[in-house]
Amino acid sequence: MSEETNDEKDVMDELRTEMAAKAKAAGVRVHHTWDAARIEQAISEAALQDPTEPADENQQADSEEVVALKSEIAGLEAQVAGLLDEIRSLTGAPDQTVIDEASSEPLEAGPAQADAVTCTVTKNGAGKISNGAGGFFNWKDSINLPLETAGALEDRAFVEIDE
Repeated sequence: MSEETNDEKDVMDELRTEMAAKAKAAGVRVHHTWDAARIEQAISEAALQDPTEPADENQQADSEEVVALKSEIAGLEAQVAGLLDEIRSLTGAPDQTVIDEASSEPLEAGPAQADAVTCTVTKNGAGKISNGAGGFFNWKDSINLPLETAGALEDRAFVEIDE
């Protein structure tokens, strides 16, 4: 029985020696009390924390493709925004309604719409609803919106339609 124990101890020592060599190659400092499992854990942790580890060619190709796609998406978003602005200017449709600071009444940004309703921006919708002038509405702002738009925003909890 002691012979098996010695064999197991020899195997464990050999494994620890191999892991210590791998750790040294990875730049990990090994404490003399660590067993093979702890050394392996330290090597794994060091690999996760090492941002200088070279990426393989597939990852680099993927990241270049992602950058190209993001650039293309940004260009398309700019085109869509330009087209929307052009449509609004041609139709005279209001971007959004704004509050006059001196008045509590919402002001129309364009011609009045028959199906417009007054809404209050919720905390969830604050900073997410464009005012059409490059900014966003804040919490508790009152705005006039077409009924269909107001309903969709109310479903997402961005506004509450005032009765």
